[in-house]
Amino acid sequence: MIKTLILFLSILFLYVTPLVAQQKSTQHKTTQQKSNQPKTAQYWHYKGKAAYYKKNYNEALKDFTLAIALKPDYDSAYFHKGVIEYEEDLYDDAIEDFVKTLDLNPKYADANIDLGLINYAHDKYKKAIEHYEMAIAIKSDDPDYYHYKGLAEYKLKKFKDAIVDYTMAIKMDPYNADYYSDRSFAYIGVKEIEKADSDLKKWRTLKNKEKKKKS
Repeated sequence: MIKTLILFLSILFLYVTPLVAQQKSTQHKTTQQKSNQPKTAQYWHYKGKAAYYKKNYNEALKDFTLAIALKPDYDSAYFHKGVIEYEEDLYDDAIEDFVKTLDLNPKYADANIDLGLINYAHDKYKKAIEHYEMAIAIKSDDPDYYHYKGLAEYKLKKFKDAIVDYTMAIKMDPYNADYYSDRSFAYIGVKEIEKADSDLKKWRTLKNKEKKKKS
C-alpha cells in the first residue's frame, strides 16, 4: 500500500512540475510584455499628478513634459505643469503654460484663475480681475473665484464691488471665515462700521468652531 502511494505521488510530481514551470514562464512573459509596452501620454500625466501630490516636483515636471511630448494638445498636462512652475515661483514658465492651456481649451477656468493669481502677486490687480471675470464666465459656482476677485477689487479701493463679490462667495459657502473677515475690511472702506463689526463677530464664531473641531 505504501509503495503504491509513493509511486502515485512520484508520477504526480513528474506530471505537475512541468505544468507549474510552464505557468510561471507564461506569467513572466506576460509581465515582461506589459512592461515593454510603450507608455501613453495619459500614463505620464497620471504619474506626474501622483508625484505632484507627493511633492516630488522635479519628477512631476519631467512626467508632464513627457506627456506633452507624446500629446502636444494635452491641455491638462500643460495646466498641471504650470501649477508646479507657479508654486516654484517660475512665473514666466507658468504663464506660458497657462496661456497654452487656454489656447487649447478656452473653457479651462482654473488656468484663468492661476493667471489672475500671478498678476495679483505682481500687483497687477486690473489684469487679475480680467482673468477672474473670464473664469467666472466659464464656471460661476466656485466661491473662491468671487473671493479672489474681491481681494483684487479691494486693492484698487473698489470697496463696493469687493463687497458684492465677497457676498456672492458667502452665499455659496457661508462657513468660510475668511470671506467674512475680508468683507469686513471692505465695509470699513465704505464706512459701514456696524456691518463690518457684524462680519468680524461671524469670523470669530467660525474660527472658534474650527479650533474646537481640531482640539
